[in-house]
Amino acid sequence: SLKSCQVTVANGSAKLVLGADESYTLDVSATGCKITAKTQFGAYHAMETLSQLVVFNFDTDTYFVKDTPWSITDSPRFEHREVLLDTSRHFQPIASLKNIITSFTYAKINTIHWHIVDKQSFPYGSPTYPKLAKMGA
Repeated sequence: SLKSCQVTVANGSAKLVLGADESYTLDVSATGCKITAKTQFGAYHAMETLSQLVVFNFDTDTYFVKDTPWSITDSPRFEHREVLLDTSRHFQPIASLKNIITSFTYAKINTIHWHIVDKQSFPYGSPTYPKLAKMGA
């Protein structure tokens, strides 16, 4: 069972900008793991990967990773990983939007393009930008 995980981050105060280093190394044994990353963003992605590998055994009340050992060295292929969310023409309930946005972390999406208004769609009333709903996007 997994008993510990050591995390080492070279620069834990890196700014979140396009091109930030998101690379990491994840080594998993039967009893623990080691994460090495240049920035906190790489460490976060490593933990997301680890969460996708971990299984809970209800009979023994323990967490484990199948088929250990694992050694994963990963980095994003593209700096900009975007999903278009079009609620201006495709209505989504708020609960559904929350689930969708939360799921982006599983795929390590770093940008959301939210098409929230359109001239022909449901208007979004913004107190900050009152002309937005009136004139359309």
